Amino acid sequence: MFSIQHLVLLLTFYGMIESKLFRSDYRYHREVDGWLKLHDVPGTWHDARQRCYMEGAALASPVDADMQYALRSEMNKSLTECAGIYVGVHSLYSKGYFYSLEGVPLSQMRVQWMPGEPDNADSNEDCVAYVDGKVADVNCSELLPFVCYKKKTENMSVMPCGTIDRGYEFSARTGSCYKLHKTPQAWAQAFKVCSAEGGYLAIINSSDEASALKNIYSRRYPNASRSDVTYIGLISWSKDLVWRTVHGQTLEEAGYADWEKGQPDNSSPGQRCGGMFTNAKLDDYWCDRVAKFLCEKEPDSLQD
Repeated sequence: MFSIQHLVLLLTFYGMIESKLFRSDYRYHREVDGWLKLHDVPGTWHDARQRCYMEGAALASPVDADMQYALRSEMNKSLTECAGIYVGVHSLYSKGYFYSLEGVPLSQMRVQWMPGEPDNADSNEDCVAYVDGKVADVNCSELLPFVCYKKKTENMSVMPCGTIDRGYEFSARTGSCYKLHKTPQAWAQAFKVCSAEGGYLAIINSSDEASALKNIYSRRYPNASRSDVTYIGLISWSKDLVWRTVHGQTLEEAGYADWEKGQPDNSSPGQRCGGMFTNAKLDDYWCDRVAKFLCEKEPDSLQD
């Protein structure tokens, strides 16, 4: 006969499988049929929304009792005092009319305002914090922890690169996975995107890896100009222009220091961030200018 113990084991096993379908830094919650992740490091509401989006999720909203239970469960995991968190509810589109990022009106959510809320202090409180089962309007620039949510869908499948992001491709030559982002960003924002995806701005460790990246670029942009620059994980912190990778190694320690002829030239002083030309030779570039960028990740970086 099928015992309670067997049922518990099967449910536990099923839960373990479910938990690995997205990424290991998220926890699966059966009651909301999806994954949640608490970010203890506080940010502004816009930072929170962006970080969740870059991780492939959304800033969670207390749309029903099940989600509120899941949010409180995540908040209870915090190692720091977590009195309140940002949720994905705002009135940025129309002052005083609060909606979730998915378009659900706050009036349809089973939540209550805290005493004295909403007060729209200084006429500048368009975002919402979730506090002890209730909500309050707050200034969107206030720094608060937040929770990201990924809804389970039928077409979710983890690729060989250990992510559901089909933009990553595995290179047998290097053992790493790479994604060429075609939407230009400044270097710091590119760093943030790669980090959120479970990787880092690409580091070239050998001529063989340089060749692999060159091939990735040429397949995507066969007619690209030879002078096109793509950000990778190089930066010079000081005026003496000692270049290091985002992992702290000098280029020589990393294994690749093949600069394009005449580079680095620190043209119009301030070229402190590193990129590569289409031939995979290195270039120094202005950190605040936007460019395409390459992320690198290990196949198991998001999996246990």
